[in-house]
Amino acid sequence: YAKDRPLGYNANRLMMTYANNDLTKNYTGLKNDLLNSGIVSAVTMSSSPVTSSWSNSRIDDWRGKRPDESMTMQTVAVADADYFKTMDMKLIHGRNFTGNRSADSLDVIVNEAAVQKMRLADPLNQILTWRDPAQKIRIIGVVQNALMQSPFALAEPAIFIYDPGWISVLSYRLHPKVPVQAAIKNLEAIFKRHNPENHFYYEFVDDNYASKFNAEILVGKLSGVFAILAVVISCIGLFGLAAYVTEQRTREIGIRK
Repeated sequence: YAKDRPLGYNANRLMMTYANNDLTKNYTGLKNDLLNSGIVSAVTMSSSPVTSSWSNSRIDDWRGKRPDESMTMQTVAVADADYFKTMDMKLIHGRNFTGNRSADSLDVIVNEAAVQKMRLADPLNQILTWRDPAQKIRIIGVVQNALMQSPFALAEPAIFIYDPGWISVLSYRLHPKVPVQAAIKNLEAIFKRHNPENHFYYEFVDDNYASKFNAEILVGKLSGVFAILAVVISCIGLFGLAAYVTEQRTREIGIRK
């Protein structure tokens, strides 16, 4: 069930590279080169990969909050308005970021789990309070739930903010008509141009997600090995018992003769 459940995003042909100072500084030029090459169809940067959440924020106040209630949300900062397009995450209500930092600095997008936990019947334009010192932010959109943590648990409440200064991961989706090996070779040349002192490192998001099942796969393999050993040992025991009984019967038959 965990392997086959919907992710809330499309991991197919989605790649990611962990950012460094050069990639962050040259992001605009790198993004333009990647898109103009025709190798990728979408590019974005964020504070964490889509398969993980590296940060959480406490929401201090919202409409309908109970006196003894508190809430923590997974927090993802995005560098542009192409994040949801690149991840293929569906915006259910409201609008996306404009891509202008001054216009989007106090606007946020939340997922369905956050809306449900805050019990917001009409989440758009609702005001939340967070951070220290207290800061007011406004919900401009609601995005579908995505499994950014454990594939065995429900999607957790998440909030997406526009903050180009807080980015760590470059994500890009290969064009569907470009062969993967040829794409990687050309991507390496483009990345070298903007990040000459570092080796081109990349991961496929579907492989990264599959690694979440390594422990279960290992347990399954060990269970299979021990099951085979148990059957072999049982067969050896049965063979020994049969041999012992046969020897007894042989002597008995000899005495009777």
